[in-house]
Amino acid sequence: MSFDLRLFNGDIKVTNGVLEKVSGTEKLVQDLVRAFLTPKGSSKFYPEIGTLVGDVIGRNYPDDVTMVKIEDSFKDALRFLINKQEKQLVVQNLDSGERILQILSVRAERPSSDPRQINDFVAIVTDSGDVIERSFKIAQDASVFVAKSNSSTFSTEGGFV
Repeated sequence: MSFDLRLFNGDIKVTNGVLEKVSGTEKLVQDLVRAFLTPKGSSKFYPEIGTLVGDVIGRNYPDDVTMVKIEDSFKDALRFLINKQEKQLVVQNLDSGERILQILSVRAERPSSDPRQINDFVAIVTDSGDVIERSFKIAQDASVFVAKSNSSTFSTEGGFV
């Protein structure tokens, strides 16, 4: 998803009238968060991007079924990004730090301290050989999903393309 504009809380970040850009691993993490928080089918440009997190959280599924559905949905989003990156390489140069070479693991778990929250752990290898491991805490606050990755917070409330 080769948007190189830095997003902050769902909006394009502007500092002193200048659009901020993002690249490499930082861009890849931004792309991951966007893909994980976008409801599947909601993008008019890429209806296949996104996850089913919103369809799964709050349903009366057994916990193990919920975790498998979320993990599968995250893996689908990662595979979509890999496919999209391969197509982009035909027409544009992508930094090797923002290209996914391999999915190492995807794991979802519900912490006993807050059953409304789901922690997702993703490990991938970039084309530059870096191993990127990130955890995403996803919680539903009313009808808005919030994900926290490291020190950044992202929300579906701001909307995504």
